[in-house]
Amino acid sequence: MSFRLAHSAAAFTLLVCATAQAQLGPAIGWGDNFFGQASPPAGLFRQVAAGREHSVGIREDGTVASWGNISGSPAGQFTFVDSCDGIQPFSVGIRGDGTLLGWGAPVPGAINLPSGTYSSLALGQNHGIGIRTDGTLAGWGVDTFGQASPPGGTFISVAASSSDSFGVRTEGTLAAWGMDIFGLLNVPAGSYSSVVAGSQFVLALRTNGELVAWGTNIVGQLNVPSGPFVQIAAAVATGYAMRADGSVVAWGSNQSGQANVPAGTYAAISANGSHALAIVPAPGMCVLVVWAGLVACRGRRR
Repeated sequence: MSFRLAHSAAAFTLLVCATAQAQLGPAIGWGDNFFGQASPPAGLFRQVAAGREHSVGIREDGTVASWGNISGSPAGQFTFVDSCDGIQPFSVGIRGDGTLLGWGAPVPGAINLPSGTYSSLALGQNHGIGIRTDGTLAGWGVDTFGQASPPGGTFISVAASSSDSFGVRTEGTLAAWGMDIFGLLNVPAGSYSSVVAGSQFVLALRTNGELVAWGTNIVGQLNVPSGPFVQIAAAVATGYAMRADGSVVAWGSNQSGQANVPAGTYAAISANGSHALAIVPAPGMCVLVVWAGLVACRGRRR
């Protein structure tokens, strides 16, 4: 769940080059806020990640803030975080040296993390998948259906749901592993830059900026809008996509107002459960967008 971006501009036509880790700005939230998970603290953030009952973010100085139904935040500096809620809320982050650190109180194994250095990760309900700095994958946590046993090869994006995991290979094709339910392992052919997962549906971004979704469509979560887009996120049954101008559209479930995206332009989005988070570009900042080999700076404000 949460947002996913491609890690290399060289192989793709459409791509946000400055991800949330490089873009500073205040964070906002909307949707379900029963535990305060949609109420980020004040300050500037480089990245935010939504869990079902809690959320986390990386502040300007690299430290982590946690809010909602989770106790405390780890010390130190981080480059990437993700959050989820199994039996209990938990989060995992990538420290400055590339190693993994988990906190919270998940089921056994969900934060028994592998060694090595990592560039990105994705958390499912009780398992995780990480992209090592060499592009290969490592999995941990509950592996009842093989969801924590990734295939070989190198990857640029990963996603995880309750019993399945997904990845975009370096050459742009999709892979899926875990429990074959709701057609989630029937990945569509084509060339992709990123993938995210909701509860019973998956959303992927093609290298031409178009969206593809598969799985169940009970509340319209597969009724994707036309593109092009540069970034995607998925809550339980709601999809989100950001255009190159920073505007965000949402579709699917709206029972908690999670599809009522506040007006404005954004630098990054994340979603989980029934809420979403976004980073608002700070004055003077911009997001670099690569389109057909041309680099543009959109969103600059004075």
